[in-house]
Parts: sequence; structure tokens; C-alpha cells
Amino acid sequence: MSWFKKLFGATDDNGQQHMTEPATSFVYVRMPGDAQPTERHYLFEDPIEEQLKIRNLGYISGGGSLQSAPDENGVRRIELTGIDIEAEDLDAVRALLRNLLPGLGAPVGTQIEFTLEDQRLQDRLIDSGWIEREPRTDRHPGFDL
Repeated sequence: MSWFKKLFGATDDNGQQHMTEPATSFVYVRMPGDAQPTERHYLFEDPIEEQLKIRNLGYISGGGSLQSAPDENGVRRIELTGIDIEAEDLDAVRALLRNLLPGLGAPVGTQIEFTLEDQRLQDRLIDSGWIEREPRTDRHPGFDL
């Protein structure tokens, strides 16, 4: 279906117009470490967004950082950074991210979080590569997903 029909609706066999909502899957990339928002944008979001667009696989819908509790001096540091993705093809987006993230400098411990048939799963980067489809208990920091 074209983006125009997705945006404005489609016409059924009887000529009736109805709104359609594209089916997407939510993917959350969780990266440990102190990446500032501008770093996250230029180092990760821009290249990921470019590859998603080239392949027509989805788009980045948000991102953010999770800060620590204040230390004894009242200073907070970034503990993790995250990127929200709406995936048109979940498996293809996961494969793209597994190939792309290590080359972009994603640290060991990076997780690609997703839900499949009501199961919360993740692909997790370790020293020797990716562990795929492992159960997860972490939830999106902002949406409890």
C-alpha cells in the first residue's frame, strides 16, 4: 500500500473510504553508557534512519536518555541512551540493527528490545556477537513496554 493510502485511507471494493493504520512493530534500542543526546543523534540515529529509509523498513519515532540518581554532589550522569523505532518488518529491522550497531560504536550490552506474540524479547550484544531472542524483563523507560 502506498504511503498516500496509509495516510489518507483506502477504498474498499464497494467504493467506501476507510482509514487504515499501517502495521508496525515497536523496537527499542537500549545502549548502556554516557552518550549525550547530540552524540546519540549524529552517531546512531542519523545512520540508522538513513538505512531504514533506503530499505523502506520503518522510521525512528523517538529517543532519550536515562539519568542516574544524583550523587553526593547532586550530579546526575547518563546511564543509558535509547532509540525508538517503528518497524514495518520486525525481522528485517532487527537484522539491520545487528549488522549496523557494532560498526557505529554501540557498546557491549546494547539491547534490541521487541515484542513478538506477547513475549518480551531482546537481541543482546556481547563480546562475541549477538544473542538473539532472549527473554527480557527490562521495560521501555517511558512507556512500560
